[in-house]
Amino acid sequence: MITDEDKSDIYFNDAPWINLNGLPRLDNVLDYFSFSSFYDRQSTNEYCKMQKINYRIMPGRCEYSVAETPFPYLLIIHKHFRETETRAIPVATYYCINGSIYQAPNIHSVLSCRMTSSLYYLKQAFLNVLSKSRFHTHQPYTWDFGKSIDS
Repeated sequence: MITDEDKSDIYFNDAPWINLNGLPRLDNVLDYFSFSSFYDRQSTNEYCKMQKINYRIMPGRCEYSVAETPFPYLLIIHKHFRETETRAIPVATYYCINGSIYQAPNIHSVLSCRMTSSLYYLKQAFLNVLSKSRFHTHQPYTWDFGKSIDS
């Protein structure tokens, strides 16, 4: 399986490029993206750019494509590995917001973070319940919830 290095903790912003060309748009975001550390110089996009030819499908290489969004300040870039002319495997997703490019987290890191967070709160709930229970050898468990509102 093709995997990409996790770079979700860094971002790219090229202020001189933005000052010269303006914020990246749908028609030039891949040019802007090509200056980032996320960009693969062995990609089909780079090959076609260096050869000054129109884009064509090349199996065995990764390629980048831009997805349209309803928001002009948000651009989504997909990285695929092209196995055949008809089959491409998604490798990574990047998003560009107001000139800053970030790698989108993968499903593993999102679920891991959510599970860790939920387990923390579950542990806190059990500790809270445990602090309210009282056990004596001559009596069953009793619960001390403090003063009730009714009394």
